[in-house]
Amino acid sequence: MPLKFFFCILFLFVLYSCDTDDKETPENITINLSTDSNIVNNTVDYSIVLKGGFLKKQYSYASTIKFEDGSLYMAGVSWGYFDDLNRDTRIVGAKSYDNGKSWSEPVLLQENIAAINVANPSLVKITDQHLLLFFASKESTRNINLYFKESFDQGKSWGLPKILNEPNSGYYIMNNDRVVYKNNRLWVPVAVPNGDIYENYDSQKVFCFYSDDLGLNWKKTTSLSKDYALMEPGLTVLSDRELLLNMRTKKGKILFARSYDNGIGWNFEYSNIKSPAAPQTIIRKHDSDTLFMAWNNTENNYVKSAENRTPLSVAFSSDKGHNWKFITNVETSSEFAFSYPSMLLDRNNIYLSYYELHHVSHKVSIKLAKIDLQF
Repeated sequence: MPLKFFFCILFLFVLYSCDTDDKETPENITINLSTDSNIVNNTVDYSIVLKGGFLKKQYSYASTIKFEDGSLYMAGVSWGYFDDLNRDTRIVGAKSYDNGKSWSEPVLLQENIAAINVANPSLVKITDQHLLLFFASKESTRNINLYFKESFDQGKSWGLPKILNEPNSGYYIMNNDRVVYKNNRLWVPVAVPNGDIYENYDSQKVFCFYSDDLGLNWKKTTSLSKDYALMEPGLTVLSDRELLLNMRTKKGKILFARSYDNGIGWNFEYSNIKSPAAPQTIIRKHDSDTLFMAWNNTENNYVKSAENRTPLSVAFSSDKGHNWKFITNVETSSEFAFSYPSMLLDRNNIYLSYYELHHVSHKVSIKLAKIDLQF
């Protein structure tokens, strides 16, 4: 066989192998959602944390922690009006001393230090006194800088913001409540377009920043990319080496990727879990193999990013995210969008926060659903 012909055949074989392995087919769907689980009906209690129109503001993008005394502490974004380019933004905090039934009035946690806005807070509890607050600072449609600051008195006072990334080096999309602290390592999953977000929306890649010294130094994992946008990732730390990424796409299903070497190598894992172009969030239960996920459980108009973010549903997995069982629909009204969920777990409850956007009035509120775990 001529050498040139041999290399041509070899090239086509490699190309074909990569192409078939990298696409969703019925044969390579390895993450499954079952809807026939026999789960006891779960009690859900609702409360409005910050109501749209209160103090002439709109509210979204929450992150919640719980202190040892049982009180809840939430950070969210206050908007003059709800728009990605609105400059009238700040990050505010609220507290609850009755398990989320009622909330204090908002207090300022972070003023707008950006050319456009600040948004997407993540509250991280290092100890009961030592907290970190991460947030995104949007400077342009080409640059988002990521910052964090510290509190040593349960959020009563905060130090100055410190930048995480090289300044103005990319449009780092970090969702609310995405920073994970596990095994003494901070993880910050991000999506990044190649340049201007409006010109390169469909070319986003994902990776994670991480720090082993509480933010003094930061490194990056290997990036993941496809021929379509990988958006708004979430990260679950499953062991000292195993990681699970969940990603928003425009393909109608949730896309996952798993690493067994702390982000050096990744394998895509395809699912049958329907989803529009909207984010999901996953949380692990107390160092077990059990995970909980909140997402918009629909494939209606899945390429769109608006008017299809209902219902808001919750499922669980007992095997590190390989198989999922449906728990309940938390919200089902078509009058609203229910999106950008975040979750907090205690022994008996899921605290699910999300924004509730009315399609007609465009008022946006931060809402909390407390779900009693009856299974």
